[in-house]
Amino acid sequence: MSVAPTPSNESARLDALRALHILDTLPEERFDRLTRLARRLFGVPIAVVSLVDANRQWFKSCVGLEASETSRDVSFCAHAILGDDIRHGAIAELLAADAAMYSYKQASKARTAQRG
Repeated sequence: MSVAPTPSNESARLDALRALHILDTLPEERFDRLTRLARRLFGVPIAVVSLVDANRQWFKSCVGLEASETSRDVSFCAHAILGDDIRHGAIAELLAADAAMYSYKQASKARTAQRG
């Protein structure tokens, strides 16, 4: 997967994200329910609620992966935020939902990074 370019609205997008005061907060059951539901509905081993920060994607909720964040340059979601069209985001979500598309190497890197 190629590294996603920076969106033209990056500054405003980051301002809006930070205004939510959600980054680096504790887990919340309302997000965890959605993540478990997505995992079950799509029949995939990994499901996340991901927020794309300046240099990382941070997981507000994560099922099936032992990481709390990954580098933005390996993020499917960094591609999804590039378009205003809902179909653009849906394509990235379908790729992320297909566990076969998320290579073992990427998952291994995430686990290694989390362990430090």
